[in-house]
Amino acid sequence: MPEMWEQRSVWKGLVSGLVGGFVGSWTMNEFQKGWDKAANAMSDGKPKKKVEPAENPTAKTAHAITKKLLDKPLTQEQKRKAGPIVHYAFGTLLGGLYGATSEFVPKFRTAGGVPYGAAVFAAADEVALPALKLAKWAPEYPVSRHMYGLSSHLVWSTTTEAVRRLMRWAL
Repeated sequence: MPEMWEQRSVWKGLVSGLVGGFVGSWTMNEFQKGWDKAANAMSDGKPKKKVEPAENPTAKTAHAITKKLLDKPLTQEQKRKAGPIVHYAFGTLLGGLYGATSEFVPKFRTAGGVPYGAAVFAAADEVALPALKLAKWAPEYPVSRHMYGLSSHLVWSTTTEAVRRLMRWAL
């Protein structure tokens, strides 16, 4: 094991993971844009029906938080802008958790973070969002939608791990 990890540090792991999670969230967004573009190119020339940015789960989450804390609903435009903020915040925070935990549980970073990404996908997309009524339950979506979500989260987690490792080395 590299010398930098011989001395464990919660703060170095946390900071490294936060940066990794943020970059991973950006990479995940770019991956999804590419996936959507490829899917449209392979379709019969008709763009597939896309979820409006103001109605995706992150926008719904922002709306729910604002309504609960401020007792004020968001407008469609505010939801459209708030959704990405929720996505980046969630990805960044989960990256920080990953980085801090991986300092003390090295198996956490197994396979470049792939198991962590799969677990986040399962817990967030498949269980938490439907339970909170921010998305439908798994059987209501086609398999392709689950593959899209899983693949996106694996891109997020492997990017998070790569950036975390680089940041940890730099610190």
